[in-house]
Formats: sequence, structure tokens, C-alpha cells
Amino acid sequence: MPTPNERGAPPDPKWWLIPQPAGPGAQISLPEPFFERYRRPTRYDPGPALKSAVNVALLLGQPLLLTGEPGSGKTSLAYWLAYQMGLEEPLVHVVKSVTTGRDLLYTFDELARFRDAQGGPKAARPQQDYLELSALGLAILFSAGAGGALSRTSASRATDAGAARRHSDLFPGAFPKARRQVVLIDELDKAPRDTPNDLLSEIERMEFRIPELGVVVRGDPNYRPVVVITSNADKNLPEALLRRCVYHHIPIPDEARRREVVALQEPKLLERQDLFDDAMATLDSLHDKIGRDGRRPGTAEMLAWLDTIEAIYPSGSKSLRENPGALGVTLKTLAKTPEDLALMVRILKLDPAQFGFE
Repeated sequence: MPTPNERGAPPDPKWWLIPQPAGPGAQISLPEPFFERYRRPTRYDPGPALKSAVNVALLLGQPLLLTGEPGSGKTSLAYWLAYQMGLEEPLVHVVKSVTTGRDLLYTFDELARFRDAQGGPKAARPQQDYLELSALGLAILFSAGAGGALSRTSASRATDAGAARRHSDLFPGAFPKARRQVVLIDELDKAPRDTPNDLLSEIERMEFRIPELGVVVRGDPNYRPVVVITSNADKNLPEALLRRCVYHHIPIPDEARRREVVALQEPKLLERQDLFDDAMATLDSLHDKIGRDGRRPGTAEMLAWLDTIEAIYPSGSKSLRENPGALGVTLKTLAKTPEDLALMVRILKLDPAQFGFE
């Protein structure tokens, strides 16, 4: 494969939004990813209603179930809460369409164990080597510390050579001292319907079984994890789960709330007051006029849009209308379907044929 130098100099990059390489062969330096710029928990403000829900969940010792549009700040709440409580960053499990209740606690590599068994005694490893604990399982394990004893099930043989006997046997490396964790179970609505019910008893009892090892892991209730569950409300969750959670829905922010969020996050566009004011007024207009015909942009999309405007519009720009083509390009951060983009273009009276940077 030819190197960049062998391919020759790149074409004149008038369309680039990123700084150009300093010289021939120099590497392009990309900016910090958007999701890293706005994930600092010190700049997240849940607002009074969500703070109240957090307090109720902590008082009752129940999971906090959050719903809301994508980008509304559900995931960020877990990081903010861990920071506020002086805890380590959350243990995170992103749910998939095939996730089971067991997967939220641990996975066991049966295929690897079978493969090793075919290799004879020399290939055999302790059974716990095939185990990987997931977020909730780790939180329960960590709550009792490295010295926590594993109970044997009646079907297991306590004399098995190399059998796991203490919590530290299930976690390779440096085992943390007994501690509480925030656990984020993200997008639970993606899982099969029975999955939510499977995790409730483990959270309440602070224990779970690992039949493959013949052990029961028991945590310390004094360090019960704080569980945050998010759902995009794509489908209804089971009643049994809803009854045993504290529920809060994060609404799409109104005009005043949007400005509060922006002030706290401090995007660079704030330094260009005229252009920032025009951008926020344009966003307010979109929110007002989209109605039921399309999807209103969320908080994360708003911040991404402001960053894009700051990068595209040259210094001295005071209005988005100074470059309608560039304005149309920035809408790609707000509209996530062709229909929504067409609707925004109609609302703003733009000409899609003129979209571009030049």
C-alpha cells in the first residue's frame, strides 16, 4: 500500500474543517471527539425534578429508571451521581437485543472450556478462568471485598482442585477494597421482555449464583450498589420492574432550560455572542414549528450543532443567514432522518441545492 508521500500531496482542502497538516507526511490531528468534550460530570446539571427522583431512589434503595429521548442526558446522570457521591466511575452494561438477565451479572465462555477440554489435562484451566463478570455482578462482588467467601451450592464439590473460594478468585488483578458502585444498565428496553425481571431479585438480595462454578456470590448490603437504568421507551417495560423502581422521565428541554444547559457546558460559540444568539433563536424556532411532524433535537444534538456552527462560520460572522449553504450543512447534526431534514429546510426556507462550504 503506498504511503501518503507516495500518493502525492492531497488536493486543495478548502472544504476541511480541521487544521491542515504542518508539512508533507505530517499526520492530521483530529479534534477531541464530541462525546468527550461534554461528558464532564462537573458540568452536568440534572435540574431539580431529576435531583428529587435521585434522592427518592437513594432513600428507598431502589433502582432509578430513566426514560427520555436519546441525547437527553440519561447516561450522563449516572456519571454525575457517582461524582456527587465520591465514588469511582460507574460500571456500565450496554444492553443488546440478546442480553439475558444472567448477562447483566456474568458471562461464561462455554466454547473455550469445551475447546480446552479436547486438549487433554495439560490444556485444562480453573473453571473461573472462563468467567467474566458484568457490571452488576462486579458491583455485588466488590461490595464484600477480596476476602468475601463464596458459598458452595449443594450440587458442587467443595474439594474440587483449583475451585474458587473467595471473591478475589473471580477477579484477576488488583482487587479493590470493599466499596459501593454506581451501576448503569443502559437501554434496557432493547433486551428481551423477561430480562428486566431476572435482575430484580439479585439487586434486592445482593447475591447471585454461578452454576458453572457451583458457587453463590454474596455481597455486603452496607455497600449496596446504586443502580441507574435507562430506557428510550421504544417498548413497554414489565410491570414487575416498574413497581420496584423509582421512575423519572427527562423531557425535551424548553427554551429557558436549553440556555441553562449551554451556559453550564460552555461551548466555544458562547464567545461569539451575536452568532450564538442567532443560533439559539433559530433552534427555538425549529422547536416551536416542528410540532408533531418531526422529532425535536435533544440536548446532545443541540451542543453538537453549536460546535459545528463555531467550526464552519468564519470569525466575524454575526448571523447564520450570512451563509445559508453552511447553515443547511449544520442541520445534519439536528436532523437524523431525511424527513426531519426536509422539514427543517422548509421551516428555515433554505435551498438544499446550495448546501456546501464554498
